[in-house]
Parts: sequence; C-alpha cells; structure tokens
Amino acid sequence: MNITEPIRSHARTEPDAVAVIRSDGASVGYGAFDRTIDAVARRMIEAGVGPGDFVAAGSLGEYADLVIRLALARLGAAAAPATLSPLRTKLRIVRNADDLARHPDAKVVESRWFDPPPEDVTPVPAFADAAAIMGLFASSGTTGRARLMQVTHDMMATRVTSANDAIPLAAPVRQVTVPSAQSGFGFTSRLRVLWSGGTLVSAPARPQDIVDLARRHEVDHLVLLPFWVPHLVAALPAGERPLPSLACIEFGGSALPAPALEAAQERLCAELWNIYGATEGGYVATGRFGTLDHDAGEAGYPVPGVEVRAFDAGGTPLAPGVEGFLRMRGRAFVHGYLDDPEHSAEAFRDGWFEPGDLGSVSAAGVVRVGGRESHLLNVGGYKLNPSVVERALASFDWVRDVSVFGVEDEHGLTQIAAAVVPARRIEPRDVEAMRVHRVPMPTVLIAVPALPRNENGKVRRDELVAMAIAHRRKQPAR
Repeated sequence: MNITEPIRSHARTEPDAVAVIRSDGASVGYGAFDRTIDAVARRMIEAGVGPGDFVAAGSLGEYADLVIRLALARLGAAAAPATLSPLRTKLRIVRNADDLARHPDAKVVESRWFDPPPEDVTPVPAFADAAAIMGLFASSGTTGRARLMQVTHDMMATRVTSANDAIPLAAPVRQVTVPSAQSGFGFTSRLRVLWSGGTLVSAPARPQDIVDLARRHEVDHLVLLPFWVPHLVAALPAGERPLPSLACIEFGGSALPAPALEAAQERLCAELWNIYGATEGGYVATGRFGTLDHDAGEAGYPVPGVEVRAFDAGGTPLAPGVEGFLRMRGRAFVHGYLDDPEHSAEAFRDGWFEPGDLGSVSAAGVVRVGGRESHLLNVGGYKLNPSVVERALASFDWVRDVSVFGVEDEHGLTQIAAAVVPARRIEPRDVEAMRVHRVPMPTVLIAVPALPRNENGKVRRDELVAMAIAHRRKQPAR
C-alpha cells in the first residue's frame, strides 16, 4: 500500500470536492490536488530521486510542505528534515536562490511547482510497498539534539486508522491544523482529513486570522497546541462565542493547563480532546477533557492497537495504579533512531518504547502522566516534579504561560527556576503571593515574551536554562 492511495481514490470519485483551502484563499479540489502531487513527483524523478531515497527540505510553507511529502511518498522516497546529513540525502530542496550559497547542489522550489497540471496528464504510479519509508520525522529535541526516525507507509497508515478510531472525524470535516506538516503530529492530523475526503484549511500564523478563517470557511475541527489557547481567546470579542461551526478541538504536544482548559471550554468549544502521543508511535492515548481528572494528570485511554504499561527501573511490570516508567508498543511504533544506536538502546527495550515519562495505568486502563523523569529536579536531595509547580503558577491571573526547570547556582546547587509569560505587569505583591503558596516555588523567576518551543509545541528547556543563566549574570552582585 501507499499512503497517497486514498487521496487518489477521492480524486477519481469526487474530483471537485475541496481537499485544501490554501493560505492565498484558493480552493483546490481532490482532482487538482492529486495532479499537483504527481507534478511534484515528476520533478523529483527528473532530479534523480527514486524509491528509498531521502530528500532534505526545510519549511517551505504549509501547502508546499504537505505536497512535497506526499509526492515523495508516492515515489517510495521520503522527505527528511533539513538537518539530515548530506551523506544521507539524494537531494536537498530550498526555498529560494539565496539558500544556494550554503547548499550549491540544492534544487530551488518554485511556486509554479504547485499549480495543478492539465487533466489529461498520465498519473504517476504509486510505489506499492508498505514497508517503504514514507518520511523521516524528528523527535521533540526539548533537552538537546533531536533524533530522527523512519516511518513506513504501514506505520503511518496504522497511526491514521488508530487516531480515527479514537477520535472520529465529522463527515465531511473542515479542519485547521496548527502543528507543522513537518512534524509527526501535524502530518498525521492532515492525512486523517485527506483520507476521510474532508477539507484542510491552511493555518495562518496569527490567532486573529485563525478566528477569521474559522468563521469564513465554517471550520468544525481544530488541532492545536495548548499555548495557542490564550492567544485565540484574546482574539475573540469579549462576551461572544464567535465560532458556531466549531465542534471539536484536539490538543497535543504538551499538557493543557487548567486555566487554559477553562478558557477553551468557555470561549472556544465544549468538545475538547486530549492527545498523549509520541513521534515514535503517533497517538498513544486520548480522552475527552470532561471525563478526565485533569489535576491527576490523566491523559486518556490507549488508542486501538497501542498497549501502555508502567514498569519499575529494573524493567518489571507494575500493578495497576502504581507509578513507574511508562512504556508503550504497537504496530505503528518505530524500532529505533536513525544512525543513533546508543539512544535507540536506551529508549527501545524488549519490544517496548520508553519515552522517559513517569506515570501509571489504572485497572480501568486510564493512562496517567506525571512528567518526564529527565525533568525531575533534585533540589537539596528532594525530587520535585516541575509540573506540580507549573500547575500552581498557572493558577495565578498574572501568568499566561509558564515552564519550570532547574538551573544551577554559583555553588553548583540546583535551584527551582520558572520562565513566565505574564498576562499583565508583575507586581511585588504577585511575587509575595507566590512565595507563600503551598507547593515549592521558584527562587529564579524570569519574564519572557514567549516560551521557546519546537514545532511540536514542546518547551525547549535547554534554551530556558541558557536564558536563566544569562539573567543571573545581569543581576548585581550581592
């Protein structure tokens, strides 16, 4: 099988049904969309690309990223992040001629590549091998270098099917997907829509534009990262619910803070779904927020085809409800990282993938996530989960977004640090109220305009540590 086959099927049976509404407002029917995929595939063939080849590409724009990935997948080749070594790539494609100074052998993408060709052009045959690599995706890389993983057509098809079984899409769905098509989450979400015969509405960069698009095109499904919630709410007229067509929002990438959850339920949509996932395997567990114990860290039930269990440090399975290291497995999971045997051996054990998350699985099958083991702070010998502090800080009205992490002081001791995106000016009384809170509070507090995040929406704690150190150096000596 080939992941582009359902798109071609819709192109034959419903060629005029709208597949994509591009950022320029143009509607592209399934027939034209499928021919565009073929046209880009032919350009790849002309450049010498064939089955099994990797093509490196940076972000070229939402529509271009999607078409290029699908075109390469149709050939049996695979799109890869721009960071992939030149020794591994058959071709590198770049946005404009200025990039050729760094990559003289690259091919420049032109806008005319994405104009639908005439209807009488012969289709490009789809490479039919379920075990072929359809794409390389990068892990979150929140604490260091991102790792690359090879996803086959069969793995991606399994991810799409499992996600659809867990969170059925309306028919026909009209969806805005904010996560990038270059991310595993973003690509899977878009492919779900295209397989269903629905419409993808290109996501703009500004929250106000998302609100406007949702109104204009009657969007009924949003796929978001949690940090977008306050920005979308701020873009809405006060006291008005302006998105009557919106029926469902999926949140993935990180936990949704309680204040953001309340704001989303009140101002955006009542049907909210949590997604706990991993680039290594796709959707892992899902659940409606109204049925989950948010404060306890409940993430939902495993999606069909995925098994989740908690293990102790020695690899022994734990009883239901006992916290340990979460492991997961299923047909959609990769089996290691590209050219990285050391980290592959750490994360993939005895047929299971272990992401480093602490948590438990109840007797009823509910997955609870307590945070990452690598993120635990050792403060004076006391192990502290930063998510506990984050939830406490998020309860203050002056905190719009927050991340808690550890940073060493001048004596080499770990201090609790917090980077806060303030909702208003931080007053001395705010800091004092924080100090008397019932959970440990940060001794290092920095205000930032936005938290540094990767394309999956996860906070880059390595950058926060560097920011905290730079902040400390600017402080007057005591």
